[in-house]
Amino acid sequence: MLNGLLPSQWLNALQKGDRQLYSLIEQIGGVFWLCDLATQQILYISSTYEDVWGCTREQLYADPEAFLAAVHPSDREAVRIAFQQQQQGKKCKIDYRLLLESGEIYWMRDRSLLLARTPYFLAIAEDITEAKQAELALKQSNRALEQEVRQLKAELERCRQQSQKRPVAQPARRQAPPSWVESTWVRQLLNAIDALGEGLTISDSHGKFSIFNRRMQEITGYSQEEANGCEDFLAKLYPDRHDYQIAMAGIEAVRQQGQCRNIETQICAKDGTLKTLLVSTSLIQAPDTDATLFASLYRDISDRKRTELALKLQTEQEGLLRMIAYRIRETLNLDDILKTAADAVRRFLKADRVVLQRFRTNGSIEVAVESLIPGWSSTLGWTFSHPGFSDRDIVQRYQGGYIYIVDDIYNANLNPAFISLLEYFQIRAQLVVPILYKTAHSTTEPYEQLWGLLVANQCSYSRQWQPLEASVLSQLAMHLGIAIEQAELYRKLERANQELEQQATLDGLTKIANRRRFDKYLQQEWQRLAREEKPLSLILCDVDYFKQYNDTYGHPEGDACLQKVARTLQGSVKRSADLAARYGGEEFAIVLPNTDLQGALHVSEAIQAKMRALHIPHRDSSIGEYVTLSFGVAETIPDPRQLSSRLVLAADRALYEAKALGRDRIVSDRLS
Repeated sequence: MLNGLLPSQWLNALQKGDRQLYSLIEQIGGVFWLCDLATQQILYISSTYEDVWGCTREQLYADPEAFLAAVHPSDREAVRIAFQQQQQGKKCKIDYRLLLESGEIYWMRDRSLLLARTPYFLAIAEDITEAKQAELALKQSNRALEQEVRQLKAELERCRQQSQKRPVAQPARRQAPPSWVESTWVRQLLNAIDALGEGLTISDSHGKFSIFNRRMQEITGYSQEEANGCEDFLAKLYPDRHDYQIAMAGIEAVRQQGQCRNIETQICAKDGTLKTLLVSTSLIQAPDTDATLFASLYRDISDRKRTELALKLQTEQEGLLRMIAYRIRETLNLDDILKTAADAVRRFLKADRVVLQRFRTNGSIEVAVESLIPGWSSTLGWTFSHPGFSDRDIVQRYQGGYIYIVDDIYNANLNPAFISLLEYFQIRAQLVVPILYKTAHSTTEPYEQLWGLLVANQCSYSRQWQPLEASVLSQLAMHLGIAIEQAELYRKLERANQELEQQATLDGLTKIANRRRFDKYLQQEWQRLAREEKPLSLILCDVDYFKQYNDTYGHPEGDACLQKVARTLQGSVKRSADLAARYGGEEFAIVLPNTDLQGALHVSEAIQAKMRALHIPHRDSSIGEYVTLSFGVAETIPDPRQLSSRLVLAADRALYEAKALGRDRIVSDRLS
């Protein structure tokens, strides 16, 4: 569609020719490029370019390398080389900086690929500034921690050397700390580490602490006495057996390797709070003995991890909503959209089950869609009443956007009947949001109606649902409401089209096929049976002396007569492939595929007998006192070199002969 257009015309073509494609491209997170390998020309770039680079797209269309002006001088040559590789059709990925006129610096990541079977390649430039800043902060934090460990080891080694020159001290009492712990320089070091906000522990191989500094006590909530008084302090910090085994394996790795650096670990503090720590541990020698000690520095990075997790969840949320929005634009198949949404939500929430429940008109709820991990019972297809509310109450609550949250069914003061229902489906916690969609009758404004519920179930354990999770489900339910609106509109449009199609192919008076439908169907069967070399028969019949009937009884009675004839013909064709049609005026036709002349004559005789049995009065008929029909029947094996009108002419000649011979009779003809 876009071949041969100038760059400025591409945008118009995208905007006017394919709104769906244009809308999708403009919503891509980042800057979207499309280039022609043959001409080395940029054919299209999304509007985000102007926001990020601070330059107009027209400048880039005029000069494909104009974007380099904003690239940091240190990165410019590498970016130019990467751009040249892209223009040669090579896949490329590069991180670089933008230095804007305002002095701001942004990190960008550019990825490109060649479009299969086309002379084009596309690229997407993403803003990765936040990720780079987080990466830089982590590196700086790690370097600072490593420096502190080195300083601590150096100070302890200096103390050990000094203590060896002094007279050996008398053995201290069992509970007293080693003498070096009380030295001035150690106290100064502890104060410095406390001021830096780092946790410090020095312990022996039995887990007894010589040093458990103030910051470490703040992090864990335990005092040094509590830590030393516990038989297995690690078991308190790691109540989960799997986490405990990992911690023990880490200690063993330090024994063998002498140190470990910047290991992330999650502990359980005294108050039950989970905290993420960055740990570096080294083996050192006690200053006043030959004992080997474990010296560890701890940095509490819980806030940073929460920020990273929130950023990750936000990114996943945006990706989820973008994917569902794209799916809605891509297809009108509502079942496909709902199933895709259920699967995506279950993966996003890491839930055991996600279902979409639809309200029925009688107030019951049907499980219409389900996404389930293996090991749990399926609820798909179940229909039940909601025992937690009265029917009217629940509809009103959800109609107002009510979000129903249960962290633990046994601590939520639920109706016992409702608890029994949840237990039956193995549900321990659930998050429920309503799905509303706009609907309207021809005489009213659009209003929101409750379609059903989007429900996330946790079966294996209780769960504290987060506000972000409820927010994501609410936004997704809004998108699903739009999909349901679209499906409803499409259903109405499809029904209207079917009605229009019926009106276009049915005779308004007799409600059987009209002449247009007859002509099209006869041609279709002529071509098919010509390929198969099978017979095709045609019956033309006419109401005898119908003009006199109208003159005598009036046109309303004439119309009623034609309707009775049409019903008789329609009731006489037994196969779905047979077609009865009104050919024109008082003349009717029947197309009989795969029927020889003998079969067509049998159908004609049956119609003739039924018409006589109706006893429709016709006092002005010249051949009797009731309405009769004359028949012309023709049969042939269609010839692809000839027209179907040849069969119509043969049946028409036979009908003319039947009338000439006195009417109320059947005349046939077999074409060779």
